[in-house]
Amino acid sequence: MEFEYQGKSPSQTNFIIPFMEFEYQPFVISFMEFDYQGQSTSQTTFVTPLMEFDHQSQSPFQTTNIVVIDDNENTNGRYNDENTNANKVILKVGDTFKNWNEVDVIINQYAKQNGFVAIKFCKDLDEVDKMIVRRRVYTCWKSGISKPKKVEDITLHRDATTTKTNCSWQASFNFGKRATAIHLTKFNNIHNHQCDPVTIELAPMNQRFPQVVMDKIEHYTINGHLSAGQQYDLLLKEFPQHHIKKKNLYNAIQKFRGVRIHDESDAATMFSYLIEQRSKDPNFIVIARLEGPSNELTGLFWMTSQQRNELWPKYHDIVIQDNTAKTNRYEMALSLFVGVDNNFKTRILAQALTKYETYKEMLTKYEPCRTYLEKKLYSSRESWARYAIGKVFTAGVESTQRVEFINGVLKKYLDRGTLLKELVREVERELDKESYYKRLNDYYGSNPTIGLLSAYNSIFKDIDSILKECLAPIPLSLQRAQMKQALLYQETLITIDQVNEPDNNPSDIVEYMYDMPQIRLQDLLSNLDNTEIQEIWEVSYITITSSTAKPHYVAILADATSFCTCMNIINQGMPCRHQYRILLQSDKAVFHMGFIHTCWFESMPSETSRYATIAQGNKTYSIKPLHYIDQIRTGNVYTSTIKKMADKRIEFGSAMSMAKTSVQIAVTEGLNIEEVQEGLSSKDSCQRQPLVVIDNNRIPEISNPEYHKPKGRPPKRYKAVTEMANKQNITSSSKTCSHCLEKGHNIRSCAKHKASERVV
Repeated sequence: MEFEYQGKSPSQTNFIIPFMEFEYQPFVISFMEFDYQGQSTSQTTFVTPLMEFDHQSQSPFQTTNIVVIDDNENTNGRYNDENTNANKVILKVGDTFKNWNEVDVIINQYAKQNGFVAIKFCKDLDEVDKMIVRRRVYTCWKSGISKPKKVEDITLHRDATTTKTNCSWQASFNFGKRATAIHLTKFNNIHNHQCDPVTIELAPMNQRFPQVVMDKIEHYTINGHLSAGQQYDLLLKEFPQHHIKKKNLYNAIQKFRGVRIHDESDAATMFSYLIEQRSKDPNFIVIARLEGPSNELTGLFWMTSQQRNELWPKYHDIVIQDNTAKTNRYEMALSLFVGVDNNFKTRILAQALTKYETYKEMLTKYEPCRTYLEKKLYSSRESWARYAIGKVFTAGVESTQRVEFINGVLKKYLDRGTLLKELVREVERELDKESYYKRLNDYYGSNPTIGLLSAYNSIFKDIDSILKECLAPIPLSLQRAQMKQALLYQETLITIDQVNEPDNNPSDIVEYMYDMPQIRLQDLLSNLDNTEIQEIWEVSYITITSSTAKPHYVAILADATSFCTCMNIINQGMPCRHQYRILLQSDKAVFHMGFIHTCWFESMPSETSRYATIAQGNKTYSIKPLHYIDQIRTGNVYTSTIKKMADKRIEFGSAMSMAKTSVQIAVTEGLNIEEVQEGLSSKDSCQRQPLVVIDNNRIPEISNPEYHKPKGRPPKRYKAVTEMANKQNITSSSKTCSHCLEKGHNIRSCAKHKASERVV
């Protein structure tokens, strides 16, 4: 091996490598040129096929121009690089390939480099084993010519264009029966159109997503339930080297999302699943409403054992109910019964599926009440809740926002095409998440914490020590915040005659104003005599920041109960900042454990500390409850009067459902009134009661509710694997012969066309 080197820092050095002989086969390595620039590295490594050269010099250099050696044994002449570092594909007749996947990669890369798109024109399979491909032909995407189908009626013509130029480029590959590799047998590298390697990047075939991008789309669609817009933003940042076309993204999402096939046994499958859960757990509640001779499912109510035994007994005093539509394909409304737990978190207490009834349908159904509903009741709909919950404990709930939030979470996984069995599973997942959060919150609450000195552990130290033992973390933090804010107010002792409350109503919603009185003092004390009032305090912010800020009034009653016009102690069941301020000044103000509603207790106080009171820093225990607070906070909202009214409504609904079922049976089976009455009184009619508690041993056959097909064009249905496997066994009748206009074949296999050609 000879080297010619001139100078300590030459600008160019030629390495001449003579003929070399290797053990497996001799071959010649052509010369290589290297340009030197002597301030880079102290060592340079030159790599050629099957060879490595190490050169070390005092004047370091780097390579700037490399010619890749053409090794026919390893690359079959397919790659050649002329003064570039990127490999360029070169095809010639006689090249061999290992498998058909390698052929696809090479052909696509060759076409992309030369500015066109290669398509698969035809393939021949083995006569014995149809899984073996013996021949495959690739042509240019502009091969062939357009065959217009013109008719005599010119009004049926349409202006159409084509990109076909009858290009003759073709590459034919053959895999012989006795061959061990695939050979390129025919290669016609001639085009009759212009090829542009730059704009060919925008061809539809080159815009296909690679497998790594498809895997991401599948993960985002199936597991993440992300929309197309969210996936588009994520893919742009994660794969900036790929051009993400929105149309291709929509097709990929639809491919993984699929289309739900209507299941005739959907309701039966879902109901069997719930019955199975009840057989495992006797406390599981399942109540169904079946109507008609086919036992059509028109209503369903179910509760888990945790909801029945743990959640409902504790948090049934505040229940929010709301219906949400478009959660299933039967247009049944999902009705959620939601409560607030002792940590201010939303919990699902029960769930049901009912026939959805809109406001317009209600007006039609109750025609005699239409005038009252439209002109009186509906016009004042924004005042319904405020009028009903003004003096009622609501745990701070002022709207249906809590249940609307859960509806929004479920709507991410449910739509108008969801099956009932899928809906039940999604509700169960939401219940599992709530239980997990409860356990996680209990874990963090069990860890002791130490903080800096603050108002609640210094000024209100005794009160905070009692609340810390009984309250959950979030109610405790809310009470501590009220204690801190109490220092920002000032108080004045006044008489009942000095109360000054303006008559003008605020322009905005009063609930949205944080430091605004929610009720007038005279309305708050309307049922009390003046003799039962010990003191009245006017509490206002230290600095009036707005003209709309109004003072609050705190009234101390005879049994040490204190009411405030902010209504925090009534609506939320906890003392407010104004009451804590009065505790610092008044001798008659007392903190009583009865001020805290029992729903916020994490552990119920013992009998000795249940009525703990703190007055002027002295802690005492009293056996006397708060009379006025107990009048407002009733222990059981489901009183005997309400129960009696509800029973009458249930009886009326049962009778109306029975009448409706009778009419359906009479119309379907053509029976008269006497036969219908006999049928309803028989044993089989027990399954058609409006509310059915199904026995595990007697599960009736249930039919799906009425299916409402959505409007618009149905999405493309992607075939399942079983359908693809049976494709060859299905006779297609979509073909239409252009000669005889008959179905089932084309002109190539048309016997009449072949007979006419013979005659000619």
